[in-house]
Amino acid sequence: MIVGCLVGEFLPKLFKVKRMQIKMPEMVPPAVSRSFSSMIPIVIVVGLAAIINFLVLMIAPEGINELIYKGIQSPLRDLGGNVVGVMLLAFIQTLLFSIGIHGPNTLNAVRSAIFTEQDLANLDFINQGGSLWDVPYKETWGVLNDMFANMGGTGMTMGLIIAIFIASRRPEQREIAKMSLVPGIFQINEPIIFGLPIVLNPLLIVPFILVPMVNIMIGYFVTVVWPIMPTPAIGVPWTTPGIINLFLGTGGNIVAVLVGIICLAVSVCIYLPFVIASNRAEKIDL
Repeated sequence: MIVGCLVGEFLPKLFKVKRMQIKMPEMVPPAVSRSFSSMIPIVIVVGLAAIINFLVLMIAPEGINELIYKGIQSPLRDLGGNVVGVMLLAFIQTLLFSIGIHGPNTLNAVRSAIFTEQDLANLDFINQGGSLWDVPYKETWGVLNDMFANMGGTGMTMGLIIAIFIASRRPEQREIAKMSLVPGIFQINEPIIFGLPIVLNPLLIVPFILVPMVNIMIGYFVTVVWPIMPTPAIGVPWTTPGIINLFLGTGGNIVAVLVGIICLAVSVCIYLPFVIASNRAEKIDL
């Protein structure tokens, strides 16, 4: 991709340099003349590519892929592959969503660069008969955020939907919550983010950002600090309903289900006072 972009950028510019064009006699057919006209730029580009490749092979015998891996992939993995990196990405993701930018899509390339290798290493370890209790990487995005802090979608908005059913007396909130319930079960929460809305809503932005970070810490505590359940490192589709994904991700562990229920309850408790406050802001008597 890098070579293709560079060639596509510089080769047409070299074609336009008249001093690099080989002029053929008029009796030479135009197609043949054009091929000779571009010969010098092509030779220059191919020669430079060969020289650069030779220099890269001196540094990285396996080629430019190895150079990029060691120079970019490994540092990113080591920098972000921990609970602090997961929480930072969760914070940025929800912050972007709260101002109307799709956080998960925006950060997908960054998350993939940091965590894909770790998730694949975990799966390879499991496929070779390793225990979920002993996977090499327990602090990944797929483990801590997607399993513990994504019920209902980004911001763990299933807790918000339940909190609205419990405490809200605003009819428009309850209608949005009803419409968002089924998509939310399958981790799709754009209806409530943009319909309620959470975007640019100062009352709901705070819990929207806070809830996933709290639940990431709960997941970190029960799998790393005080491991009472196996690491949910088995990959499941992102649309798998919350709690069920924990059950499947741990190979059917009941404690994981209980932890998932606790995480959901915590999210409801955090969202509740903000839902009540939003009702009071509308001067509705609770």
